[in-house]
Amino acid sequence: MSVSMCSYRRDGTFTYHFSLNSHGDDFMEHFIGKLFQEASIVVTDNVQDHQYMAEFSDLAQYKQCRVLGFNSAKFDMNLFINNLARFAKVMGMIGSSTSFKSVTVVSNQTTILLLDARNFV
Repeated sequence: MSVSMCSYRRDGTFTYHFSLNSHGDDFMEHFIGKLFQEASIVVTDNVQDHQYMAEFSDLAQYKQCRVLGFNSAKFDMNLFINNLARFAKVMGMIGSSTSFKSVTVVSNQTTILLLDARNFV
């Protein structure tokens, strides 16, 4: 069992891989911790990149990090949600418990919107 992610930030593109073999039973906790760390960096970059718009509009849309998954709603999200609830507050879910379309998660670091690309294609 494993999970990978790619983060596109101002200073480059970074990939990370977490697995049961390399990180042990708590690989999901390592992944979620890194997910929030990367999301916080992406949000900071987004706000800085759009700071010039602050006088014309609210920057709230840039203070949320969107995370795109591929076919994750059907199987992965159920495992993921249980672990995620230990790190942050799950604020809203769209879809059913067997097929999430999106999940909004809020921590003291940032707000993350988890989306499953397959539901939008």
